[in-house]
Amino acid sequence: MTPPALAWGSLEHALKTWLPRQRWYPAKNRPLSHVSIAHTWPFTPTPTPGSGPGRRAGEGRAVAGVVLVTRAHFADGRPTETYQIPVGIHPAATPAASRPHDPATIAHLDGTLVYEATADPHLIGHLTGRPVATTRPLNAEQTNTSLIVDETHVLKIFRRLHTGTNPDLELQRALRPLAADHTPPLAGAVEGDIDGRRFTYALITRYLPAATDGWQAALAALATPHADFTADAHAMGTTTGRIHTALATAFPTRTLDTAGLTALAAHLTRRYHAARALVPALARHERAVYHACQALTHVSGPVRLQRIHGDLHLGQWLRCPQGWLLTDFEGEPAQPIDHRTRPHSTHADIAAMLRSFDYAAHHTPGSGPAAGDGPRAAAARFAERAQQAFLDGYTTATGDDPRHHPVLLRAHLLDKALYEAAYETTHRPQRAAIPLAALDRLTEGDTP
Repeated sequence: MTPPALAWGSLEHALKTWLPRQRWYPAKNRPLSHVSIAHTWPFTPTPTPGSGPGRRAGEGRAVAGVVLVTRAHFADGRPTETYQIPVGIHPAATPAASRPHDPATIAHLDGTLVYEATADPHLIGHLTGRPVATTRPLNAEQTNTSLIVDETHVLKIFRRLHTGTNPDLELQRALRPLAADHTPPLAGAVEGDIDGRRFTYALITRYLPAATDGWQAALAALATPHADFTADAHAMGTTTGRIHTALATAFPTRTLDTAGLTALAAHLTRRYHAARALVPALARHERAVYHACQALTHVSGPVRLQRIHGDLHLGQWLRCPQGWLLTDFEGEPAQPIDHRTRPHSTHADIAAMLRSFDYAAHHTPGSGPAAGDGPRAAAARFAERAQQAFLDGYTTATGDDPRHHPVLLRAHLLDKALYEAAYETTHRPQRAAIPLAALDRLTEGDTP
């Protein structure tokens, strides 16, 4: 089937306005020159009657489902970014009948309605190859779109497309025979080729309705007097160690040599200067960062690099009756795809989790810098106990205690906290005090 006749140039113009308003679109701070439709992939074999947002039952309008592969072109001349937008195209719709202010609506073009297919269960059924009765958003994800389908599965639609298998699908497939008990069951994927290049459009996992995510579980523990999160943190550490071991089996590993350690130190230096440009208060940490970089170049003994999770934090965990499961192996979406798919030190994942425990502890109202010594001290104890329990669990699973590699661990903790300080100052200034306080602790005794 070919896409229905449509004023594609007018749709591209409409997408230029629509795209920056989407929560999952990450380039909001870059001036958008124009949007082009690079490829169209029809996913309905025949037009489907009576579907789409705002339709009245019994109306026999024909709806086509099409994945638009679009390119965002920027006025600053930097490389384009590729996004997918699954849409429904309803050639008989009129503004009065189709609720033009529906948030799913992209455009009305000469009597044709173009709308987000994620709002239409019938079209989602065609996209996944199975009948679908109901869909609802999983949560407020900002870089992708996840839908709970018929209360049995989760459909994760990757918005930004990269050539090759998406790391989330790649790593979950690799873990199935090695660590299936530690990830939600993978049920399928939507993949396709464009001009001989492979793309991952979506993946499907089993929905676990009884699950609680790790962030909410940690906040609940913090809100409960005398609650203890150490057993949970220990289990997360054990699972992380087992998954790292499985990934080292499934993918090639290599050893970080002297040149690699120098490159890691250079990365930390760049991170510091980029963060300092946004947060002048970081100037007091310059000597500590310099010393951390110098220490990196003198690390002795082999340092193994391997595939890792790449974006590990409490929100990526699900507590289920069978234990803690780890999700979302896509890596940090803001990083280039080649960075996310290359081997890294496992200390990057470990440092990210230690920072996440600290975030949870100090995110709770009453534990911030303005709080009394009691709440602050309680938050610090919670973070410290959870961090040590996580490290204990990791050591149990791997036989390698991250605390025996203090230079690597401290460098990755500094890197993560510097990133957080810049991000929070830019996007959530009310939270900037959390990483800034962490940097003060990490560099205590090493500042002017």
